[in-house]
Amino acid sequence: MTRNPYFWDSIAEQYAALPIRFPDDYHHKLEQTRGRLTSHMRVLEFGCGTGSTAVRHAPLVADYLAIDVSYKMLEIAEKKRSAAGLANLQFMRDAIESRSLGRAHFDLVMGFSILHLVRDLDAVLRKLHAALKPGGLFISSTFCFADHAHLLRWILPVTQRLGVTPAINRLTANGLRDSVQTAGFTIEEAWQPAPDRALFLIARKT
Repeated sequence: MTRNPYFWDSIAEQYAALPIRFPDDYHHKLEQTRGRLTSHMRVLEFGCGTGSTAVRHAPLVADYLAIDVSYKMLEIAEKKRSAAGLANLQFMRDAIESRSLGRAHFDLVMGFSILHLVRDLDAVLRKLHAALKPGGLFISSTFCFADHAHLLRWILPVTQRLGVTPAINRLTANGLRDSVQTAGFTIEEAWQPAPDRALFLIARKT
């Protein structure tokens, strides 16, 4: 499973209350994503958390499915969906590894702050590629721990064994780009505002 649901259930309320760490980065990614959305699109977001991104994007597309492994996160997300009155947005509890996506079913798939948490990155990327229609888009934002978080290399194994933090893949930005391209995508945009910030990718199924 992508993430331990019990860990994320336990921090859902605190997570929802956290301020956005880099608001300028976040809004730039929102704008870039929104610029790719059209009213006919069928969209999948995996690792949706408390649904903030889904609620912002869903009004611009035809159908939006957002999944996460945490019941508590999804309870918060559903409250946001209900308050916004979004009938085309559906939240479901599931992991990207276990969910059946079909073939050529979605126009766009997105995953923010989630690729470093999947067990088998290459398998997930191949699955996403198959689930997209020809020419479909994959949009992601990923913190690549192995590049700059040198202290975390020593701390994370300990905190993971203690259950304080979830299992994290220590990705590099170059390695992530290579994996996305190997899965059959062409990267159209790669944006990283600073070396210690998340790598934002927009890639197209080729």
